[in-house]
Amino acid sequence: MNFLKRIMLPLVVALMCLTSATSAMAQGSKTWMPEFNPEKHVYIDSRLENHSSRPLSLPSLPAEIEHAQRVHNLKIFVVATEQGSDASPGPTLAADKLDQLILKWRSNPNFPVDDYLIVMWVRYKDDPVRGSVAANGGNRLRAYGMSAQHFAASDGPLIPVLKQHMRERPEVALSTIITNVNSEVSAAIAAQKSALERDEALKELPGILLFWGSIIAGLLLTVWIGLRFYTARSSMKSRLNRFENELNDITEGLADLKGKHGKFLKAQTDWETRFKGDSLKKLRSGLTAYSELLAIAAGASKRLAEVRRAAGKYWFPRIQGSLDASRLLVEDDIVVSSREIELEMATLFGGLTIDKKVAPGDIKSSARALNATADSLLTEIEDKLALVETTSATVGSVVTWCRDQGASLEQEKLSLAPYEDDIAELEQELATFKRDAQHNPVALVLEAPTLSGLSTKLKTRVQRALTLAAELERDSKTLATHIRAIEQLRATEVEYLFPGASRKGSTRTYQLTEPGGDPDDTLHEVGGLLMQAFDKLAVGDQDGAHAAMEASWAKRAEATALVKTFFAAKEAVERDLHLVATTRDALTEELSAANTAIERLKSDFVAINFPDAGAQYDGSREIYDGAAAALNEVKAAYDKQHYLQSARLLAELLADIELARQDCTEVLDQLELLTHYREEARTLVSESRTLLGPLAPKLKEHGFTTSKEVDQRLAAASTEVAQLELIVPQAIADWVDAHTRATALKQELSDIDWACDQELALYEEAFALVGSLPADVESAFLTINAVTLQPARDAHNSAVSELEGLACDIDVPKSDWQRLKARAESAHALCQTCRNQAAANDAQRHGAAINLAYCKVRSRRFARRKHKHLTEANRLYALASAAFARRDWENAFKLANAAFKEFLKFDRQIKRRNATLVVKGAPGGGSSAPPSASGSQTSSDDGYSAGIAVAIGMSMGSGNPTPSTGSSASSSTTTTPSYTPSSTPSYSSDSGGSSFSGDSGGGSFSGGSGGGEY
Repeated sequence: MNFLKRIMLPLVVALMCLTSATSAMAQGSKTWMPEFNPEKHVYIDSRLENHSSRPLSLPSLPAEIEHAQRVHNLKIFVVATEQGSDASPGPTLAADKLDQLILKWRSNPNFPVDDYLIVMWVRYKDDPVRGSVAANGGNRLRAYGMSAQHFAASDGPLIPVLKQHMRERPEVALSTIITNVNSEVSAAIAAQKSALERDEALKELPGILLFWGSIIAGLLLTVWIGLRFYTARSSMKSRLNRFENELNDITEGLADLKGKHGKFLKAQTDWETRFKGDSLKKLRSGLTAYSELLAIAAGASKRLAEVRRAAGKYWFPRIQGSLDASRLLVEDDIVVSSREIELEMATLFGGLTIDKKVAPGDIKSSARALNATADSLLTEIEDKLALVETTSATVGSVVTWCRDQGASLEQEKLSLAPYEDDIAELEQELATFKRDAQHNPVALVLEAPTLSGLSTKLKTRVQRALTLAAELERDSKTLATHIRAIEQLRATEVEYLFPGASRKGSTRTYQLTEPGGDPDDTLHEVGGLLMQAFDKLAVGDQDGAHAAMEASWAKRAEATALVKTFFAAKEAVERDLHLVATTRDALTEELSAANTAIERLKSDFVAINFPDAGAQYDGSREIYDGAAAALNEVKAAYDKQHYLQSARLLAELLADIELARQDCTEVLDQLELLTHYREEARTLVSESRTLLGPLAPKLKEHGFTTSKEVDQRLAAASTEVAQLELIVPQAIADWVDAHTRATALKQELSDIDWACDQELALYEEAFALVGSLPADVESAFLTINAVTLQPARDAHNSAVSELEGLACDIDVPKSDWQRLKARAESAHALCQTCRNQAAANDAQRHGAAINLAYCKVRSRRFARRKHKHLTEANRLYALASAAFARRDWENAFKLANAAFKEFLKFDRQIKRRNATLVVKGAPGGGSSAPPSASGSQTSSDDGYSAGIAVAIGMSMGSGNPTPSTGSSASSSTTTTPSYTPSSTPSYSSDSGGSSFSGDSGGGSFSGGSGGGEY
C-alpha cells in the first residue's frame, strides 16, 4: 500500500495542476481596451453595462465632459472596463492598463498627444463594489506638475474623491475628478500669469531708477555744504550731551556717597592715629578712591567749560569750532589733581595727594569703579563698627539676665553657683573685645560670632536649668497623684463576677499584690529617679538630670499599664469562661467519633497509612479528662485576685481543648481519605485495563511507524496493570501506594496512545513530502538551461542527492520521522532555490534582448519622425516591455523581434530616399546611385540583422546566433554588430504601473498614469 502511495501521489498532483490550469485558461478573458474615437468621450465595457447585480450607466457624464473641455481646451476621455484574466486586483491595476491604452491610442493620428486627460476605471470582476482608478494627462498637464505621483498622491485630485464617492456614486466621483483637474490647471495658469507680470515690472525698473537718480544727484550737490556743517555740529553736540550726562552721573554718585558716609567721615578726623592694621589699610584705600573721584568730577567740570567756549568761537558755514570742541571731548586728556578739591572735603583726607590724567572717554568708567571701591570699603568699616557695638550690647544683656535668674533658681531650691565661672569668663571676654575692636574692627569683628556663641550657650544652660526644675516639680506632683489613686483603688470593694461560683473565700477589697501585678514597686522606682534627677540638676549636670527624668516617665507609664492589664485580665476571665463548657461538650462527641474511626482504621487498613492517629486520639482524651482540674486552677487564681495568672491559665485550657478537637478531626479525615484511595485505586486499575485492551493491537498495526521506546513503555505498563490487579481485590492493602501507582499508570497509557498517533502523523507528513519530491526535482530541472549559473545547478544537484537518500530511508521501519520530514522540507527548499535563481538568470538573458530593441527604437535620428513602420515599432516595443514586466519572457522576446523588423523596414526606406536625393543632386544628373550608397545600405542592413541575431541567440541560450530574415548566410557568420547605444535603456515602476519611454506621432509619451483603488 505504501509503495502505491509513493508511485501514484506525484501523478495525481500533476493531473490536478494540469486540470486547474486548463480550466483557468478556458474561463479567462482579457480586460477590454476600446479603440480610439475622437468624437466619443465616455467608453463603457459591455460587461459593465450588462452586469447582473451592478449594471453601470453614466448618462450625465458626456454633457459634463463637454462643458469641462471648453474651460481649458482639453480633450477629456473616461474609460470604464472590467478586470480581465490578464490582470490582478491592486492599487496600480488601472495605472498599468491606462498606460497600455495610451500606447494603443497614440498610434491613431487623431489622438491629441499634448492636450488630453484620460480617466480609466477598472472595476474588479469578483468584487464589483471595489476597483482601481487612474488618470493620465498630456504634455501640457505634465508641464503643470500633474505627473503619476501627483495623481496617486493621498491629497491629489483622485484619491480623496475615490474614498468619498466611488463605491456608491461613481458618476459623481468621475465628474469631481475632472473638476479637480480643471481647478488645478486654472491655479497653475494664474501662477504663470502672476510670474509674467512680475517679470515685466522688473524690466521697467532700471529706467525709473536712472530718471530719479539724475534728479537726486543735483539735489545732493546743493545740500552737501549744509550737511557738512550740520553734521559736524550734530556730532559735537552729541558728544557734548554724552559728556554732560556722564558728568551728571558722576555728580549724583558723589552726592549719594557723601550722604551715605559724610557723617561717619566727619566723626573720624583722627582716623590716621585711631585705626590700626587692616582697618587702617582699608579706610585709607576707601578715602583715596573718594578723593580721586572728587578730583575727576572737578577736572570734568573744568573741561566742560573749555568745550563750551571752543564751540562758540565760529559760526556757519565754518566747522572749526565744532572740530575743536570734539577734540577736547575725545582726544585731550583731563587733568585729575587733589588741588581741585574743595578745602572742606580735602581736610577729611589728611595728607592724601592725587596727580594724574584721564581720557575724556574713560571718566565714566573710572568714576564708576572709584565710587564702587570707596562705597564698598567705607561701608565695610562702618558695618564692622556697628557689629562691634551690637555684639557688645547683646553679650552684656545676657550677663545681666543670667545674674538676675539667681532668685528664680533659689525658689526651686537650686543656686546659680554651677554657672558663676561661665558668667565671669564671659564678662572678661566682653571687656577685652570692646577694648581691641575700637582700633581694628575689621580683624576683631571675626571674634564676634565666638563671643555671641558663648553668651547664647550660657543663656541656654540657665534657661534649661529653670525648665528642668519646673518639670521636676510637675513630675513630683504627678507621682503623688498616682500613689493616691492606687490607695483609693485598694479601698474599693471587689465586684465578684466568676461565672457559676459564689464569693465565698475571696477578699472584699482589691489587694493588688499579685506577683508581677503590684504597681507599688514601680512607683517607688519613679520616686527614686526623680530624686536622682534633682541631685544632678543641683550640681549643673543637666543631661544627667534629663535622662533620669525620661527614665521616670517610662516607669510611670509602666505602672499605669500594669493596673490596666490587671483589670483587663479579670474581665477576660469573666467573659471567656463559658467557652470551656461549650468546647468541652463538642469535644465529647468528637472523641466518640474519633474512637470509632480508630477501630475502623485498625480493622480495614495497614498501620503505615495512619501512623499518628492513635497518639492523636490518646492526647485528645487526656486533655478532656484534665479539663475539670485545670478549670479549678483558674478559679483558685481568680479568688486570690491573681487575675493575670487566672487569665493565662484559662487561655491555655481553651487552646488545649481546640487542639484536641483538631486532632479528632484529623483522625476522621484520615479514615475518609484512605477509604477514598481504596475505591479510586480499584476504579483506576479497571480503567487502565480498559485502555490497555486496544493499545496492543494498535501498536502492532502501526508497528512500522511506532518507535522502540513506545513499545518498551507499553510492555512496562502491561506489567504494572497485572501487578495492580493482584493488589486491589485485597481487603487490606497499602492503599496510598496503590492509589499513586494507579494514577500514574492511567496517565502513562494515555501518553502512549498519543505518542503512537503522533508518530503516525509525522510518518504520513514525511511520506507525502518525499512522495512529492520527484516531481519538484523534475520541475526545478526543467528551469535549467544554457545560461543558468552554477548556484542554481548546485541547488538542483543537492536536491537530487537528498532525494536518493530519502527514497531509501522512508522505507526503514521505526525511523526518526521528524528528522526525515525536516530533510524532505529542506530538499523542497533547494528545488525552489534552483527555480528562483534560474528565473533570475532568464530575466537577465531576456533583458538583454529588450534593451537592444529599446536602443534601436529610441535612436535619436528618428525621434520626431512619423512613419507607419516606426509607429508600429514603437507599439510593438511597448507591448514587449509590458510582457517583460509580467515576466512573460517568450512573448517579450517575440514582440521585441517584431519591433526590430518594423524598424528595419523604416530604416531601409529612409536610406533609399536619401540615396535617391544624393544621385539627383550630383553634377551631371543621373538616376543610378553611387556604389558607396549601395554598399552603405547593405552594410547597415547586415549590421542590424546581426544585432537582432545576437539578441535572439542570447534569449534562446545558444552560443551560435541565428541571422534574421533578409540576411545572407555569409554576412551572418562574418559580420559582428558594431552599433553602440548612446544611452542605457531603462525600465522602472511608476505609481503602480509600468513606465516606458518612446516617440510616436511627433510627441513624447512617458508612462505617467497614477491612481489607486477604493
